[in-house]
Amino acid sequence: MPDVTFYRNEALPFLEAKQCTKSDLTYQKHFHEEYSIGSIDEGETAPGATEQCIR
Repeated sequence: MPDVTFYRNEALPFLEAKQCTKSDLTYQKHFHEEYSIGSIDEGETAPGATEQCIR
């Protein structure tokens, strides 16, 4: 079962962190007006249905 945790701080309302462990969650393609920075500590991800996995 995936474990997803969000971290927020009232002093930094423009910043949000998301931590996923043991996650196989999938999302349909979508758009955000904000920037997103990711880090993969273990495993891999496929950012799009036809794209290669990133490790």
